Amino acid sequence: MQSTLRMERPRTRIRRTPGDFAVLFAGICVLAVLGLLLGWQVWHINRIYSGVTVAGVPVGGLSRAEALGRLTQTLTRYPLPTLSVEYGGRQWPITGDHARVRTDLLAAVNRAYLVGRQDTPVERLAAQMAAALGGTDIAPDVLIDAAQLRYAVEQIAAEVQTPARAPAQMGAVVVPGQPGVEVDVEATVQALVATLEGRAPGQRLSTPLAVVQLPMPAPLPTTAAQTETDTAAPSLLLRDSRYGLEFALDPAMLQSILVSDNPPQADPPGRTRSIWPRATRA
Repeated sequence: MQSTLRMERPRTRIRRTPGDFAVLFAGICVLAVLGLLLGWQVWHINRIYSGVTVAGVPVGGLSRAEALGRLTQTLTRYPLPTLSVEYGGRQWPITGDHARVRTDLLAAVNRAYLVGRQDTPVERLAAQMAAALGGTDIAPDVLIDAAQLRYAVEQIAAEVQTPARAPAQMGAVVVPGQPGVEVDVEATVQALVATLEGRAPGQRLSTPLAVVQLPMPAPLPTTAAQTETDTAAPSLLLRDSRYGLEFALDPAMLQSILVSDNPPQADPPGRTRSIWPRATRA
């Protein structure tokens, strides 16, 4: 009778150290984070990332069509910027109705959708986390009717523009000259549009009026013959037959009356004419 002797090998016991458990736990955490990121990306396919707002209206987690519908209903009274043009201590307000200012909600929705979808993967993930934790607000663009804005500036220019005038002398009367002011309408419109690009909702914007100073023209030369004629001009005799009074106007006084808004009617020098006072309206 034979018997078999079995030799048993000594069993090796694996001992787990705290470091092994730490590595295992870290691996599980990494897998969990990757799973969450994958689920986050899949859920936001064709959706705006969570935490994104447009003018304070939450649109995160919505599709672009849903976000546009919400903004159309919510931002009907969106505060448009208040424009004004200033010159010489005066201000002319330009309201949103005057310039036909409106908000571009479609562009705002597209900008909100692109948050976290541009640049490198690391920058995309950083933008997504920033929107989810702190919130990312998109300010809608402002659309301006350039033709209507130009018309509003032209109305202001009509009040400001002054033609240049050369000094002149009519007899003993000296009319002083003055420089002119011309408004650059196109430059003012471009400045207003540029100011609107960096505005905040409801912010008051003021832009100086672009003007060009026109120099005063040189005085017209006065010949000796004209000076002698003006000096020798006879006086005008005015006679009122109703009261029996008459008086004469020297050339200087005559010139001052001729440039007034309500000159009396008289015949040429050398003749007399009756002058009736005009009735005063009640």
